[in-house]
Amino acid sequence: MTWIQYDDSSEKEPPITIQFKGETYLSRDFYFQTDGYPSPDARDTGEKANRDAGMLADGRILKNIKTGELYIEDRSVKPSRWILYKKK
Repeated sequence: MTWIQYDDSSEKEPPITIQFKGETYLSRDFYFQTDGYPSPDARDTGEKANRDAGMLADGRILKNIKTGELYIEDRSVKPSRWILYKKK
């Protein structure tokens, strides 16, 4: 399983705030998917992101069972990327 953390200081994206099940989350980083999931502790919530989350519709939402972080799939790029959100 290989994940590449986005690290290009020449191109900064402002943090995005979303609501998920009554909790506020703030985007922190993103990873391009090459194989597997972004973390072995990430579990599929069975829910899909919608346009309110700032993503294209139908991106999967994973939740890290240890940290509570969310990974939301962004299919607007190839390969798809996962955007990491932490509780605010």
